[in-house]
Amino acid sequence: MLKNVSIYFLIPVFTLTLCPFNFVSFDSLSYCFAQSDKKLALPNNVQSGSLISKAKIYIEKNNFPLALRQLNEALKKSPRQAEVYLLRGKTLDRMGLPMKALQDLNKYIELRPKDPAGFILRADINNFNSDPKAAVQDYNRALRILPNSRAALVGRGLAFTAMGDYDLAIQDYKGSLLRYPRDHEAWANLGMAYHLSGKNQSALESFLKALELEPDRDWRIKIDRIIQQISAEIVSENPRKRGPTKFRSNPTGGMR
Repeated sequence: MLKNVSIYFLIPVFTLTLCPFNFVSFDSLSYCFAQSDKKLALPNNVQSGSLISKAKIYIEKNNFPLALRQLNEALKKSPRQAEVYLLRGKTLDRMGLPMKALQDLNKYIELRPKDPAGFILRADINNFNSDPKAAVQDYNRALRILPNSRAALVGRGLAFTAMGDYDLAIQDYKGSLLRYPRDHEAWANLGMAYHLSGKNQSALESFLKALELEPDRDWRIKIDRIIQQISAEIVSENPRKRGPTKFRSNPTGGMR
């Protein structure tokens, strides 16, 4: 049986670009940002909106330390600006600081309790940090606000898979695929849930669909390997039936 819970359950990778050493603790990370702040001090007259715009650009470029600086400055100017907490939560999570990220998302949800984005992101972080029960609760909250949310349905499917509730995971993936039938990630995760529940034929069909829709070459190679492994398992589970073990008599009474 395949060991992965979900082939699309990715771990973010962070590379520090401003600090001349590799950090091993939050204290060293804080020191690094402090040194960066000294070197790249922002003028006092920069508007909050401009800081947010720059932070978004840095996030797109995966330059998370600079994005964090912009967002910290934006919060100094407008401490109750909800969007900044959401962006900083995303940034801290990408930097490998999930607990700090959750604090910002808690604040964002407090300020914007009717926005499903806060619940989904908080659930995603809990999903990636081995708290699927908390993730399910937040996905449920998001789905009450936005019942057709692809992100919440697929995310909840991942959480159910991690909890071993494969039937519920399959139900969520199928529900999402009814609305988004060309979602290659959902097809692959559906295949994984089927496989973990022992339904290899359904798993194979789902992975074949994922392979058909997957645009990324590297992922296609990974999915193809999974298909080969599941196909081998199906063959081993259903060995070819052999013919009769006894000779049939011919009309003359002899044996052939």
